[in-house]
Amino acid sequence: MEPLTRESLGRLPLRALVALAAKCARRAQPTFVAWNDGCGSEQHANAVEAAIACAESLARGEKEPHELNWDGSRIEAAAFAAGEVAAKQNNAFHVQNAAESAGYAAMACQWATDVIQSMGGVAPGRIAEVVVRATWDAIQRMIWSHETNAEQSAARQAAVEEFNALLARNLGIFPALGTAVRL
Repeated sequence: MEPLTRESLGRLPLRALVALAAKCARRAQPTFVAWNDGCGSEQHANAVEAAIACAESLARGEKEPHELNWDGSRIEAAAFAAGEVAAKQNNAFHVQNAAESAGYAAMACQWATDVIQSMGGVAPGRIAEVVVRATWDAIQRMIWSHETNAEQSAARQAAVEEFNALLARNLGIFPALGTAVRL
């Protein structure tokens, strides 16, 4: 089994990176939803859902990057803002991490879109590295969204298994978009 490191993420094409970020954000989402049901707002829940959904859409190939007509920065910002509310209201940093996992998934989607649109332009590989960083951050926030060491270990293991499953599918090479991913 291949270890999951920030460097090893560079073995996946962009759609697979975005898929991994989205899967991690989905895994963290119940932590946010459970908190939000008692303390938050529908607006915050919708922001987290929108961030994950946009990443899933690109990963699944439902739309090509040039067809995505969305304000990725607005979606990211809304997810991060939802996390800040959780941290300020209850010192619920695990909840903040859950929302931030979604924000980083949206960021990976936005940057993957930018990479594809700049192919043939200046240094798409350098821009693609930002997708790797955003995916890594989505993974880390998903792990930290769990409160106990045992839960964090299980979350880390799930991310490693998903990473290896994506590698085994030979979806393409970095920094290409790669083929669509079934989530």
